[in-house]
Amino acid sequence: MLTLLIGFGFFPNYLSAQGNLLIFPTRVVLDDTKKMDQLILSNTGNDTAHYFISFINLRMKTDGNVESITNPDSGQQFADKHLRFFPHAALLGPNETQLIKIQGYKMNELKPGEYRSHLYIRTEQSKTNLGKQESTEKDSGIWILIKPIFGFTIPVILRIGESNAIVSIEDLSFQLINQKEPSIVFELVRTGNSSSYGNITVNYLTGAGKETKVAYIKGIAIYTPNTLRKLRLLLDKDPSINYTHGSLQVIYEEENTDKKNGKITLVKKEMMLD
Repeated sequence: MLTLLIGFGFFPNYLSAQGNLLIFPTRVVLDDTKKMDQLILSNTGNDTAHYFISFINLRMKTDGNVESITNPDSGQQFADKHLRFFPHAALLGPNETQLIKIQGYKMNELKPGEYRSHLYIRTEQSKTNLGKQESTEKDSGIWILIKPIFGFTIPVILRIGESNAIVSIEDLSFQLINQKEPSIVFELVRTGNSSSYGNITVNYLTGAGKETKVAYIKGIAIYTPNTLRKLRLLLDKDPSINYTHGSLQVIYEEENTDKKNGKITLVKKEMMLD
């Protein structure tokens, strides 16, 4: 019996996974000016592990969950046929790392637009470094061997030609869950020909203008062809904050790799609580 544990996630800068796998970065974007990038895989565990790498294609739902697909949705374009990577597998001992190089391939043959596939990194513990045989139960002549396999995916995006994404915040409301858990509910609506990706900050503002951060979440994406992402964020239950007065401010911002320019605000919206 084989147990398969897969994390189809879209994660902030570093990804620390079950199976003691650390990956950086957690998304790759290639375009006409940047046709190659690399990932760093690190084994942070105490055992040697095999890492097997391939491509998989995924569909994102409006709640952010994803599922594997073989045929693209209308408006979705897969990137895997125009991507090459090396190596396809790695054997890493404790605290060892491996560079995975990713390169766009025959990008000049692609029509303008955005193409996306996901690098699937699957982990198996090395049999040769376990030091002993795995034990199994053989009662009644039946035995089952359970091996956990951990897998994670990294979005790899090809952008051909000019790209743009405009995001708005819609249906913003404050809600109490079970009459005691403060939360904020809203929708991110995307238009344009490219995906959006960024971090969300929620600030509480008093009538006097004092600002307190009450929620923060990293790595929120709306991948093409999706135009909608529904979110509910729990807010801090700070007794000094009165959620019946003041206002809440939601900021969706993209992390700019150019540290000099800092972060780029994609959209900002405020709602009154009074």
